[in-house]
Amino acid sequence: MHTLLEALALRKPTDPVIETSGQIASAAEVLHAVKLLGAFLEYAGITRIALLADNSADWIVGDLACQFANICLLPLPVFFADGQLAHSPASVGVDGIL
Repeated sequence: MHTLLEALALRKPTDPVIETSGQIASAAEVLHAVKLLGAFLEYAGITRIALLADNSADWIVGDLACQFANICLLPLPVFFADGQLAHSPASVGVDGIL
């Protein structure tokens, strides 16, 4: 799969693509993290995973890694009540939670 992130990482690897709380991640750094996590999830046999996190660089990497590895992602907002957090992954049948 050739993505916009891959193209950017090849063309301008040091260009910033994520900035949070004063920390900046380059296109090459984000692509590396995405491929690493995606490969790990594939190796672990994950086909459906939930992502419980607030908006952050880690959320972006998790989302992109799932897209890269063709894994179904269920975003779980941090404001969900305990019952919602238990019901959503169970009803989807996720293999794990990030």
